[in-house]
Amino acid sequence: MELFPCIILISTPCAYLSYTTTTLKQGGLAEAIRVQKTLVSKVMNNSAHFNSDQLYLACQFLKLTENETDFTLLLLEFERCDIAERRSLLKQRIKSIQDRELRPGKVLNSVPSFATTDPNLQRFYLDPIAQLVHAFLIVPRFAADPSLIGLQLGIPPSRLKDSLQLLQDCHFISKGPKSTFKVIEYQTHLASDSQLQPIYQQQARMRSLDKLLKLDPEDKLLFTVLLSIDQSAAEGLRNLILDFLKQARGQTTKSSPEVVYQLTLDFFRWSAK
Repeated sequence: MELFPCIILISTPCAYLSYTTTTLKQGGLAEAIRVQKTLVSKVMNNSAHFNSDQLYLACQFLKLTENETDFTLLLLEFERCDIAERRSLLKQRIKSIQDRELRPGKVLNSVPSFATTDPNLQRFYLDPIAQLVHAFLIVPRFAADPSLIGLQLGIPPSRLKDSLQLLQDCHFISKGPKSTFKVIEYQTHLASDSQLQPIYQQQARMRSLDKLLKLDPEDKLLFTVLLSIDQSAAEGLRNLILDFLKQARGQTTKSSPEVVYQLTLDFFRWSAK
């Protein structure tokens, strides 16, 4: 698994190596990059710096991927650049990589993204009910008796039947004995660059608002705040949200499917830069 999302939250190679090697013995790193242990200690304390070759060997020692290594070396190049124009270009490259890699779909890189050229998949992502039925079927009691889903969602049997058929056509579920179903594909993350995203998000909002209006206060957690902050604070909040998403995914992976919940996060800019 790539560490890339973790690396690009940190602005300098020294800071990243300090973060990564907290559980490693500095002696092992020193031996790997062919330097004295005292130099490694100084680098970790930000009183000395590795050269590009030493940093490359450090990346190899930490088993970073090629992309992670390239980005770490780019940070070093930026730190050592004294020409203002070139430094600005390097900063733009760093920011471009950060913006690309710090999207939720990238940070949660173990979630598959499905192409939407298949007509059945297109129908699925444009059908909020089918998406809910899929989530419900992950819970064993609903997979054993899908009619319970219709009661929970307040939809007629014909609508439920259509959704079940669509999920089978998408190869997300398979039919078992006595009208039971088995989920084949658990993760159905829509690619962030899909042309269906705007409609998909709009329908998800409408579905959420409709459900929230019907829930009792103790069954929902809502929070909204307007913030007047600088760019640094905004990036810090964005990184915290992404870190939370990674932790949330780990928490849900360890959990048993018993109840269907929805988690929605918004963080966006009202004013122009």
